[in-house]
Amino acid sequence: MKSSVYVLVLLTHLVMSTSIAQSKLTTVQRDFAKSYLIQTQEDFFKAIEGITEAQAKFKADSASWSILECAEHIALSESGIGQIIKQQLASPPDSSRRSEIKVSDNEVIGRLTNRTFKAQSPEMIRPTGRFSNLEKAKQLFAQQRRTNIELVSTTQDDLLNRYWKHPATGTIDLHQSYLLIAAHCKRHTLQIEEIKANKNYPKK
Repeated sequence: MKSSVYVLVLLTHLVMSTSIAQSKLTTVQRDFAKSYLIQTQEDFFKAIEGITEAQAKFKADSASWSILECAEHIALSESGIGQIIKQQLASPPDSSRRSEIKVSDNEVIGRLTNRTFKAQSPEMIRPTGRFSNLEKAKQLFAQQRRTNIELVSTTQDDLLNRYWKHPATGTIDLHQSYLLIAAHCKRHTLQIEEIKANKNYPKK
């Protein structure tokens, strides 16, 4: 009898410990999110470095985005998803919803950076000429990216048991949301490189 009680207590302790562990980011999760955010920021800044006004506004065709429009979209998405994360942090965590997540961290990154997958941008973050030049788009992006890096680097909030739904991934948690932000930036940085590789891209 004593043995059965001991086993029950031990199992209860293990379940509680697992639950607690899953509510906190591991060092590996935190470091990877931070480093991926930093790396994709560097890639984006490198891609738009030295771009002239003519190059920034060049379009391969009437249906395509320019580099300036890509930068606007990146900046607006960075800010918009950052706001979604803040809103979700105001809600209570719910570990019972973990089963709604159908994508791994790697799949989140893979889906967003796959340029063969096409998706319609939501109206609120679609480029409409909000910025007159790349520097202004870069400033908004940099400000929000700093906030995102700082939060994922230092927060003790439960990012793993708060969620929202993205069209490309379905339900994801807030830790995955930071990977999505970074991967989204990478996706459109790749688009910028595609524009620069166009045969009609201005030389200056």
